[in-house]
Amino acid sequence: MRSMRARMHKLGGTFEVTSAPGRTEVTATLRLGMQGANA
Repeated sequence: MRSMRARMHKLGGTFEVTSAPGRTEVTATLRLGMQGANA
């Protein structure tokens, strides 16, 4: 999990793991740009 978090951070994203009894939630967020878009 640490390597996944490090990769997301390197790409400018976030990686979170939340756990509770009987469940684990993994959230990865990465903003993607549109090639050729006028921003």
